[in-house]
Amino acid sequence: MLQFLDFFGTAVFAVSGALAAGRKRMDAFGVVVLGCVTAVGGGTVRDVLLGSQPVFWMQEPWYLGVAALAALATFAGEQAFVIPARALLYADALGLAVFAVALSVASVSAAVTASVVRRRVLRFMRLCPLRW
Repeated sequence: MLQFLDFFGTAVFAVSGALAAGRKRMDAFGVVVLGCVTAVGGGTVRDVLLGSQPVFWMQEPWYLGVAALAALATFAGEQAFVIPARALLYADALGLAVFAVALSVASVSAAVTASVVRRRVLRFMRLCPLRW
């Protein structure tokens, strides 16, 4: 379950990065690069700050594969369909929500109390640019 949420959140953030790249009229390579950087950037910074070596996507290259496929699919979708301007905002919000759920699942599986989980999720969601 946690692995699925992790991959899904990675894909959603790759879509977000690909949508941003598409707005700048980047080619397929630029869309994939920006999608991958967006998808794994936060976790990379986390691992570097925590001293986790190697970073997570080097240990499990599937994360880059998922991000690249999601970015390519988004690029193809942008070529075929008109994507609404708010899609980027929704992709960012969905990515944050998925990782908030993943944080909750990880905390519960680590036997952390419900009040601590609630505080962590609320603190995480305050970082979200949307007003709930």
